[in-house]
Amino acid sequence: MLQDFIERHRRLFVLTGAGCSTDSGIPDYRDLQGGWKRPQPVTFQAFMGELSTRQRYWARSLVGWPRFGLAQPNATHHALAALEARGQLELLLTQNVDRLHQAAGSQAVIDLHGRLDVVRCMGCERRMPRTEFQLLLEHANPGW
Repeated sequence: MLQDFIERHRRLFVLTGAGCSTDSGIPDYRDLQGGWKRPQPVTFQAFMGELSTRQRYWARSLVGWPRFGLAQPNATHHALAALEARGQLELLLTQNVDRLHQAAGSQAVIDLHGRLDVVRCMGCERRMPRTEFQLLLEHANPGW
């Protein structure tokens, strides 16, 4: 059925969310009824406006990044990249911040909610790879 749809429609637009990356070991946020499985993600407004929110975010990120940063694209990411390579996928809009679509080879990707592989300083606007920032966090928080 899906294959028939793809064959009939030559210029596909695809929207992906957290379920696309669960087979890569990245958990989704919602249960089958749409409720939150764990604490609700931090909003931009709360992150920018509250020091305690930023501290809590970076503490959780310090612990969670090693697993997240090592995630690899799964069969879904590769299948979508193959559709794009064949000229069948025009644009991929993802709610994910993991960049696994790009790691699989997709190029026509819009990261709706941003990306976690680059960190930007709120004060000076300097950008650095998240892997580099992880080392700074570990150095500043020995024993975590």
